[in-house]
Amino acid sequence: AWDNGNGKPLCFCKSGYSWNADGTACVPGQTVAAAPPTPAPQTSIPQTRPPQSGNTPPARPPPKTPSADCPRLLNNLQQASQRAAVKSSSNTANTLNAIALVSATAAANLAHCDQSAIQTAVNSGRSGSGPYPGTAPNAPVRTASCNAAVKAGANRPETVQIDLGFNGGNATFSWQMFTVKDRMVITAGGHRKDTGCVSQIGRFDFFIPPGAGRATVQVFPDCERRGNTRWNFKFECPR
Repeated sequence: AWDNGNGKPLCFCKSGYSWNADGTACVPGQTVAAAPPTPAPQTSIPQTRPPQSGNTPPARPPPKTPSADCPRLLNNLQQASQRAAVKSSSNTANTLNAIALVSATAAANLAHCDQSAIQTAVNSGRSGSGPYPGTAPNAPVRTASCNAAVKAGANRPETVQIDLGFNGGNATFSWQMFTVKDRMVITAGGHRKDTGCVSQIGRFDFFIPPGAGRATVQVFPDCERRGNTRWNFKFECPR
């Protein structure tokens, strides 16, 4: 028979028969006017494919720490500095010095790269000023007063202590490197600033806290090793 309400056929056992226990067939017995039981739906469990080793993405390497590049840069600096010292061709020496300058600059900007190690690598090629020294060991020290012009001494690294007095305030450090490039590193008021290996004029502004007392200027003449140089600078008194 057709069930108009549900839109599907209904099955009945004929008179004298009834559904068996499984509801799969009519067997002789008492007449039951009912449809066979509906079998429970079977749930399909999807098969999970095990991960294949070939499709597993490779693990990312840990990020490089600043100290990881320091030995490489120092090695490049040392080799370039040593080779530049024995080259008779000025062009070749200048090229090697430029390579050393790049390595030394990068090493000096690494927080965990020992500045004294940079100086050691520089001095491995030649005593005295290197292409980009980080410190000035054994450099002569002289003193000067703020607002006084300090002029070049010998054509070698030196350190100048500037008496700033006890007043605090803003102060300007200015320099003149002329044509041959020089480098100055200034420490004042707890701050360190570096001119880099430059020529011509420039300036830095500092805030000097009261009682700071002094500033230190490390001078590295002829940082590209091109010949005799001259320079001067002035550290203004805080105001």
